[in-house]
Amino acid sequence: MSATSGRAIRTGPELTADLERLGLPRGGLVMFHSSLRSIGAVDGGASTVVDALLAAVGPAGTLVAPTFTGQYHDPGFVFDPAETPVTTGAIPNHLFRRPEARRTVHIVQTVAAIGPLRDTIIDAGGDDGWDAQPSMRAIFDLDGWFLLLGVPYQNLTAGHFMEQEIGSHRRPRAVEGLQRLSDGRVVPLRSEAWGPDPSFPGMPERSYDFNRLGEGLEQRGLVKRGAVGNAVARLFRARDLERTVREMFAADPELFFISDGQVTPLQYGVTWAIPEGRHAGAELCVVDPAGVYRGRAE
Repeated sequence: MSATSGRAIRTGPELTADLERLGLPRGGLVMFHSSLRSIGAVDGGASTVVDALLAAVGPAGTLVAPTFTGQYHDPGFVFDPAETPVTTGAIPNHLFRRPEARRTVHIVQTVAAIGPLRDTIIDAGGDDGWDAQPSMRAIFDLDGWFLLLGVPYQNLTAGHFMEQEIGSHRRPRAVEGLQRLSDGRVVPLRSEAWGPDPSFPGMPERSYDFNRLGEGLEQRGLVKRGAVGNAVARLFRARDLERTVREMFAADPELFFISDGQVTPLQYGVTWAIPEGRHAGAELCVVDPAGVYRGRAE
């Protein structure tokens, strides 16, 4: 790992250089999962990281981020695509609020995108809110990439998508809610969410192990690994993920679940659990735990 660790304050150009060194494809389509804390102290915070990602993929590249909502269980919740904050971290929260970004209309599993393929991704499922999974399917169909920036494979939303594609144990359900339109009107919103099939043995209590399929990718030499600031970054093609998952699932139908009582440990970098606070127990992938940013992530 060649990037600096410790307590240095990173700048946007330094992060862009790290991403380019990692091999982020210029002009490519990249969906990322991220942790600002893992990167360390950043001059300008999450907005600087978004700038660095955009600079690395260039004007012909497209960035996609999960912008899931956690408030949909709240009484009276109204989803506002332009304003409802996300539960997937500070970096996606800054990306979707940019004027050049668009966000899917979905009560739970929204994504946001910036770049030339933005509308292709966002409109993949139509305008009725049944669009989160078709947007994910488009990442695969368009030969996109996934970037894990300071988080383990456990955070990989595409893992759940592959469960759905294989048809192993996830089933669709309709979610009814409300949406605020740009003119202020509130209208009904019907979305589709995919969750565990209650009739599948052990569900919904079974715990997932997407690290196992990630290690399978790495053992096949299909993952570019390196440091972005203090974060361990992993970059891989969607088509390689799909092919590997299908190979591994054919050999082991229990691929997605924990075996032997624990999640598969990752061999590259340091996996470190946040010890306290609102995110206690969440795992980060870092060069040095001492370099994790301990202030408020913004």
